[in-house]
Amino acid sequence: MRRIEELRITSKRNIQIADHMIYMTYNVVKDPKILLSIMDNIFLGFSKAMNAVLQAEYIYKKIPSIPKGFEAKSMLFRDIALKYDINDEYLKAMREIKETIIDHKTSPVEFRRKDKFVICSGDYKMRTIDIDIIKKYIKLAKEFISKTDSIIIKNVGIH
Repeated sequence: MRRIEELRITSKRNIQIADHMIYMTYNVVKDPKILLSIMDNIFLGFSKAMNAVLQAEYIYKKIPSIPKGFEAKSMLFRDIALKYDINDEYLKAMREIKETIIDHKTSPVEFRRKDKFVICSGDYKMRTIDIDIIKKYIKLAKEFISKTDSIIIKNVGIH
């Protein structure tokens, strides 16, 4: 139970940090490179909320185990999400954010262009991050966390 509560709290905290960074810090700094840190916090918020639900399902023996690694967890969560009517767009957003973070880490070239941050992969595919995308992800993450919280509260009884 304690682990579930820790995951819920830290997921909310990560989204609060991302929200503050986009609406306050970014307006002062005006450096698109900060968008990558915001993406990291959004991803952490998403994944910790997902892990909280998986942990609750495991504790109450609705699943046999929690797999290691994001891909396996997201596949298991997709099945659980169907039970609770959680839209697939949240998992899609989570995957997009993860791919952007990986592209950034493996990217040979990245640069700033106006208010955007552009990441070029080795095969010259470009991925662009801007304020509007970040705000959309934050909105989705807040909705996702709210839905996962209601699942946990309903099924586990944590408030």
